[in-house]
Amino acid sequence: MTYPSSIRFRMMLLFCAVVGVLLALSYTGVYLMFQRFVQSQLDRKLQETAGPIVSDLIQDFEEHEDKDIDRLDIPGQYFEVIDASGHIVQKSLNLRIELPLDLNQSFQNISTTETGTLHVGLFPFSAKDKPMYLVVGASTHDVDAALTTLRRTAVIVFAIALALTALISGIFAARSL
Repeated sequence: MTYPSSIRFRMMLLFCAVVGVLLALSYTGVYLMFQRFVQSQLDRKLQETAGPIVSDLIQDFEEHEDKDIDRLDIPGQYFEVIDASGHIVQKSLNLRIELPLDLNQSFQNISTTETGTLHVGLFPFSAKDKPMYLVVGASTHDVDAALTTLRRTAVIVFAIALALTALISGIFAARSL
């Protein structure tokens, strides 16, 4: 034997469904905007890091073959100098593998077993009339942690907001009928 749903319950269910869809769309929009913002900040950080290094590299290649990049060992940051064919000229001490780079993309994410996920920027320069690239990579661990925290918070807030919406819609549906 089935009981027909009361109009009060159907009104609450419809109101919660509409509010739930609107909340989900809002949270998705905020998440995507935050993700894009964090990605652009990481790109900007790589550009700021690369600027002085590129000018030093140009000067080093013009004057003498000093290999400053080979001596770098900064935790969470990786550096390479490659020629136009992708051959490694210099690389930082903490980078033990060759990064699988696409020379046609300025910024890209690369996953390796040794370094985890890296956000990498390729910065072209010319030394002794040879085209070269400075590759600057940074770990995406902090970015991934921030996005995970935002996702978890959104799920909790979504559940609380939907429960409060159901409670309030039940009160108003009871008063209106």
